[in-house]
Amino acid sequence: MKILQTIGRILAWFNLIYWGLVVVSGLLQSSANPSYLVGSVLLAAIPLNSYAALQLHRSIRRHEVKLSHQTPVGIRFVGAFVIFLGVILTGVGVVIVQAYRELWPMFKEQAATMKQLDTVGITTPAQLQSVGAVCAFFGILMAAGAIINMRLLRWYYLVNRSDVS
Repeated sequence: MKILQTIGRILAWFNLIYWGLVVVSGLLQSSANPSYLVGSVLLAAIPLNSYAALQLHRSIRRHEVKLSHQTPVGIRFVGAFVIFLGVILTGVGVVIVQAYRELWPMFKEQAATMKQLDTVGITTPAQLQSVGAVCAFFGILMAAGAIINMRLLRWYYLVNRSDVS
């Protein structure tokens, strides 16, 4: 269980910092494009779930610190949404990795019609494939962190109810 706690803590810190920065940058850019606001609100579930997970890890390490009544909700319900987002991001990444040659002409056509995509810096099909791999990697990290934290919450309640150390 110690290994699972360590992996869960590392994933919680990573998801909190990385996705927190993504949400903050999306909020800052929402004045120029309001669609960033919608994306930022949806992605805010990831840092919220990670913060609740860090509270759980603190309660596991120090038994005198009790969980707030909101922490299990943040881990369970928000975690389910984070798993959903992670599965979608992983699926999109896998599709891009597998079909990057077929997607490349469509991507170039979109880049020609939208001047904003010129700043992305994807100039070859291999770069598009690597973007898909990165999407799949981040999706796996999101989902794995939420699943591990749900398992740790269940373990925490089992240990506290049975008074076993």
